[in-house]
Amino acid sequence: MGAGLTSQPLDFLLFSRFAVVITYINLFTLLMVGPIANSLAKIDPALIEAARDAGASRWRVMVEVIIPLSKTGIALGSILVFTQVMGDFFVVKAMRSSRHWRPRFRRCNTRRRRRVRSSWSALSRSSSPG
Repeated sequence: MGAGLTSQPLDFLLFSRFAVVITYINLFTLLMVGPIANSLAKIDPALIEAARDAGASRWRVMVEVIIPLSKTGIALGSILVFTQVMGDFFVVKAMRSSRHWRPRFRRCNTRRRRRVRSSWSALSRSSSPG
């Protein structure tokens, strides 16, 4: 708005699932790219050159040399992203409003209390003299 590109805020970018997905992609890309870049940096360029000299195409070099040597970075990046996503998922699940999170437990506790009360009252009636 200040740059004159729009006259009003773009609603699809405010408080929507699309905005959340874009934010998560922005946050977690670095966690995936970092370990992969580190493992790619450790690949000896002589291996790639030897594969090219042996007649391998660029695609074949990628599939048979680079990807197998960078699998540790891919695995580490996947683990980092997965743990962060699961952490965010459970934090959001625990912090969302009680309307969505707690009624299930209240109902269970209420039913249990009713059963305990009814069994207690039945027990006290049967054990009372007279």
